[in-house]
Amino acid sequence: MSTAMLKQHGIRNISFTMVLVIILSMFSAIVPPSVFASAGAAGTTYYVDSAGGDDGNDGLSEEAAWKTLTKVSETTFQPGDRILLKAGSEWTGEQLHPLGSGAEGSPITIDSYGGASPKPKLNGAGVIDSVVEFYNQQYWDIHNLEITNTAAGAPQDPSKLADLRGMHVTG
Repeated sequence: MSTAMLKQHGIRNISFTMVLVIILSMFSAIVPPSVFASAGAAGTTYYVDSAGGDDGNDGLSEEAAWKTLTKVSETTFQPGDRILLKAGSEWTGEQLHPLGSGAEGSPITIDSYGGASPKPKLNGAGVIDSVVEFYNQQYWDIHNLEITNTAAGAPQDPSKLADLRGMHVTG
C-alpha cells in the first residue's frame, strides 16, 4: 500500500471510531446509569407472609416465607435485595427496622407480592413510636404498603394522642 492509501485508511478508521464514540456518548446521556447498575446487581429476594410464614424458614420463596417483621429487622440486607410482603398480610404492634443500605443504582426494595390489594398493612396501633424506621441508612425504595400508627380511641380521646410516626428516617 502506498503512503497516501495508508493515510486515507487511517483517517477512515479514526472517523469510524469517532462516530462510534459520539453515538455511545449520546446513548449514555439518554439512558440513566441506574439501568446499567441495576442490571448487574440481582440481589436476593425475601418473602414475608403474616399468616402462612414461619420465621424458621429461609424466606427465599413464597412457600418458605418468614412470618414476622421482627425476623426482617434482624437481617442485614445488601444492595439489590428485595423484601416482599404478602398482599393481605397485616402486622400489628411490630416495628420494621431492616438493616443495611443499598447503593446508587442498586437500592434495597420493600414491596408487595401476591396481588395488588389489599396492600400489606403495618399497623403500629399506637404501641410503638415508629412503624418503619431507618437510622443512618440509604438507598431504600418502599412501595405498595399501608402504614398506620393510630392508638385505639385517638383522636377522639386526647389522652391517647402521642408522638407516633408511620415512618421515621434519621441519621
